[in-house]
Amino acid sequence: MSGDGGIRVALVHEWLVHWGGSESVLLSLARLFPQAPIYTLVHHPDPRTAAAFRGRDVRTTPLQGVPGAGRHYRSFLPVMPWAWRSLDLEGFDLIISSSHSLAKCVRVPERALHVCYCHTPPRYLWDLNATYRGGGAALLRGPILRWLQRQDRAGAAGVDAFFANSSFVRDRIHRTYGA
Repeated sequence: MSGDGGIRVALVHEWLVHWGGSESVLLSLARLFPQAPIYTLVHHPDPRTAAAFRGRDVRTTPLQGVPGAGRHYRSFLPVMPWAWRSLDLEGFDLIISSSHSLAKCVRVPERALHVCYCHTPPRYLWDLNATYRGGGAALLRGPILRWLQRQDRAGAAGVDAFFANSSFVRDRIHRTYGA
């Protein structure tokens, strides 16, 4: 489980379901740290995602065992902070989260460094909240929205360093988290 130099590294990624840009970043990180386990909310990969991470040590949260979670994982947004905090990352020196939602909310061991490659702060919680208000996203109103925003900010406060792929995202991180 060590990366270069004997450092024990854990990779944390929102979910491994569909291939997208964040999965490309995770694959690059997994190639840099081939012994690092990948922690994810749910592992229900499409064929491309399955092929990319075949043979990797993928570890999931308790949400993996909930019937239908692999297909309806977004519906579990209100319990995602709890699911992330339920992971045991003791023994790791470096936690690298790949986050566009709440993966940054993991509980990091006291002496470990938490680096977050932030694809974006969750738009449905922050600056584009009004756009996501239809359908199931209607739950993101009032107390639930404010509670999730507090959880997201608390998760961001546990990050030692943020990385972004553009100045636009860097500015969004700064506006949202003050980091």
